[in-house]
Amino acid sequence: MPTASATEQPSSAQAQAAAVDQLLGQAANSRQQVENAVTAVEQCADSPSVSSAQSVLIRAALDRQSLVAELGSLNVSQLQGGAPAMLTLSRAWSESAAADSAYARWAGAMADGRCTAGSSPHTADWDEGLAESGKASADKNAFVVAWDPIAVRYNLPTRSADAI
Repeated sequence: MPTASATEQPSSAQAQAAAVDQLLGQAANSRQQVENAVTAVEQCADSPSVSSAQSVLIRAALDRQSLVAELGSLNVSQLQGGAPAMLTLSRAWSESAAADSAYARWAGAMADGRCTAGSSPHTADWDEGLAESGKASADKNAFVVAWDPIAVRYNLPTRSADAI
């Protein structure tokens, strides 16, 4: 029996669902780091901690952009409802990346001495981060509604919007 090469897209629905699930697992790792980084900027304990938080936010934005690219390369043709679900997920991750980037710009301004211990003023970048994060949350919720029946069908873990 021939085996598929590493460059071929999975053709079975089970393999396609597993590929999406793998990306969802990768995405779960960054959420808590982003929340911690935003909190660190809010607290503005010192410039090095705010600069470190900015680096975390920049990395998170890049990671999410990478997930969007990987998601776009997946074949989900065998998954009922897969294509619209992946469009929603792609939009959610793009919005999350935009939020991370906006929060990173805010952190950069705070690291340059615009905050004092325990107080970081909210700027237009913070407002943009909050708005993009809200859009991302709505799209993540919509994705979960579409994804969880697919996950159940293929014996994969269901997800919460907070975990993606």
